[in-house]
Amino acid sequence: MATYYVKNGGNDSATGLDDTNAWAHAPGQAGWTGSVTPGAGDSVLFKRGDTWTNQALIPLYSGTVGNQITFGAYGSGVLPILDGNGGDYSTGLISLIAGQDYLTFEYLEIRNVGKSLFVIRGNAGTVQGIRLQNCTIHDNNTAGYELIAVAGIAGNGTATAIKILNNLIYDCTWNAIKINRGATYVEVANNTIHTCQHNGIDTLGDGSYYSAYLDIHDNDIYNIALSTSGGAGIYTPGLNDSEIYENDIHDCPNLTYGQNGIKCGQQAIPCNRITVRNNRIWKLAGVHANSNALWFDHNTDSNVWNNTVYNCYRTMMDDGTNTALSNENNLAYACTNGTASLANYGSDPKFIDPTGTPPDFHLQFNSPVIDQGVDVGLPYNDTAPDLGAYECFIGLSWSFSTRLRFT
Repeated sequence: MATYYVKNGGNDSATGLDDTNAWAHAPGQAGWTGSVTPGAGDSVLFKRGDTWTNQALIPLYSGTVGNQITFGAYGSGVLPILDGNGGDYSTGLISLIAGQDYLTFEYLEIRNVGKSLFVIRGNAGTVQGIRLQNCTIHDNNTAGYELIAVAGIAGNGTATAIKILNNLIYDCTWNAIKINRGATYVEVANNTIHTCQHNGIDTLGDGSYYSAYLDIHDNDIYNIALSTSGGAGIYTPGLNDSEIYENDIHDCPNLTYGQNGIKCGQQAIPCNRITVRNNRIWKLAGVHANSNALWFDHNTDSNVWNNTVYNCYRTMMDDGTNTALSNENNLAYACTNGTASLANYGSDPKFIDPTGTPPDFHLQFNSPVIDQGVDVGLPYNDTAPDLGAYECFIGLSWSFSTRLRFT
């Protein structure tokens, strides 16, 4: 297992094995003239503080299970930058297709393209084991394109076992992350996503090819749905067998266009067996008729459990097209229009600090919503579950023994 170094002013004909002999490009990057092909377990590290402009990275090689090839950073200072300089890059400034497997990208700043920045596409095959973590990803300038796109490409292939973790993602002209057309076993967790014209996370299928086994949790999503098309923090038509939990969706100021916290289904593309639980949604300002903190449409055998909604214009819509939708233990308060399916709680539920930065929606010891829920199979204290995202006043958040996890 080798570690290779890449820096501005390097030499692709050198060994790449230390800073003195660093390459100018990574193998597979535009401009690469060397002959080395990294193997399983190797690392290719870009120098912090350096920038590569208009040099797309398409690594035509793979790691193995347990031995990823890692693209990362070395040295001190700001993250190394891959800059698209506003170029088209419809297939991605970093582009991965079938056969490019078990690759990790971390501690990079990836920015400034016309269309998409990081693209995973299973074209007529499978791309698997990709990890994108601890990166800063921002700025594209063409509506309809994502900063990060993961797709199976309409049944001709699949993208599977993908992890998108701990990234800062912002300034997107459409969606921040889109996962669709048969992508499976994707974990999207602990990302900060903001300033998107449309959706933060989008799993829209095409009616024939559904994504499944997604684990979307602990993301902080705000200032989305800024365009005339509106949008949602998390939007999931065409998603099956997945969980969406412990996300924060908040502070969306657009008053005119539709804003939704979590929108499952819609566009007559059903969702099946989705659990949406323990999410916190607050300060969605939109007064458009299509604005709801929680919106469920064309869902079958799905669960809406233990979510907290605070200071939003509308709370929840169940539009009547759902089958066996379990709506239990949710808590809404201080919302302008509490709907029949999630009306405002009638008195102060006594959150610890609902107006703080960030707010604290744990319950005070004398909260009237303690032990007011029903048993849905999640752990709880005392005689019954509490309402909302947190269980009991001591600040003990839910744990769930069947979270999806994959290596």
